[in-house]
Amino acid sequence: GLYPAACEALQLRGVAGLRLHYRHPNELADCVLDTLLGIEVLVQEGVERVALVGHSFGGAVVISAGALSGQVAAVVPMSTQTY
Repeated sequence: GLYPAACEALQLRGVAGLRLHYRHPNELADCVLDTLLGIEVLVQEGVERVALVGHSFGGAVVISAGALSGQVAAVVPMSTQTY
């Protein structure tokens, strides 16, 4: 329950949250595309700046997606893993 609780706490402070479930976990290119699509959903909802947080393999995903999206203001890779 860490991620749902974190999203709920942030939403109470006016910060939108979106938690992704990858279509093909551990396929970097597909996961990056899923993340970019999630960013686009937020943009369509009026979000102007996005911070990406990824744990373990998700760290590689958020670094890659952050490099490709102009809406990403911050990237937080919570891992020591590289892909």
